Formats: sequence, C-alpha cells, structure tokens
Amino acid sequence: MTMQKYTVLSATIILSIIAFIYINIAVQTDDSLTSDALTIAGLNGCSIQNNYCEFALDQQNFEVSLPEGAKIEEESFVNITSNQGFVIEAIWIEGVNMYMGRSPVIAEIIEDTRFNGLFFLGSCNTAKMEWVMKIQLAKKTHPVEVRFSTSM
Repeated sequence: MTMQKYTVLSATIILSIIAFIYINIAVQTDDSLTSDALTIAGLNGCSIQNNYCEFALDQQNFEVSLPEGAKIEEESFVNITSNQGFVIEAIWIEGVNMYMGRSPVIAEIIEDTRFNGLFFLGSCNTAKMEWVMKIQLAKKTHPVEVRFSTSM
C-alpha cells in the first residue's frame, strides 16, 4: 500500500471512532432525559423542583416530595413512594456547596412502597445552599442522589 492509502485508511478509522463515540454519548443523553436526570456521577436521581421530583431505577418509578419544603434549622419531612416495594438501607443529606457533614434522615413510617422521614438542616453563611439527599437502596451498589436547595 502507498502512503496515501494508509492516510485515507487511518482517517476513515479515526472518523468512524469519533462517530461511534458521539452516537453513544447522544443516546446516553437522550436516555437520561427520559429516565429523569442522571446525576453528575452518572447515577440515577433527580432534582427537586416545587418540592417534588421523580426518577426511574431498573423499571421501578420513584417519587420524592418535600411536602412543606426543606427548612433551615427546623424539622423537615421527606416522602418517598414507588410503584413497587423497596428497602432503604441508609438515607442521609450532605451539603454540596459547603461542608456540613452528614445529616441523617430519621424514618417515621416505613411500608413496602412508601417511606416517610424527618431531617434537620444546619445553616451556614451562604444565602443559597445546595443539598444532596443520598438514598442507599437494598441490593444497589451506589446511592440515588436527590438534589435540592434552600434559601435563607
């Protein structure tokens, strides 16, 4: 083969690889929109808007709500429901834009398809605080991330 044929062959292979990568990224992006929000870590989850969000995980739908919104230095409540039974092994909240440690979510009522919990958030000198609620479900490797914010 001549040098020109190697160059054309190399260019064709490189373009094919780039197209393959682009198509896979585009498909993953479309899937994340339909399954309602992949988090930064690439794990399932959602961002709470108007005290509510939902996500799908392994053909199971979940709804997360903060019925009274999240409040700083007051008790707040979270409700998690699903169309199928689920088991929460651990659930906690961490600050995203500030270090606040881990705040546990205390279970109030646990049923097969429903979890009600209570939590307290600390305050900091930031006017708008970003939070992530991490929900470790049984038989799952990584926790689900539910993001929300509070304002002072």
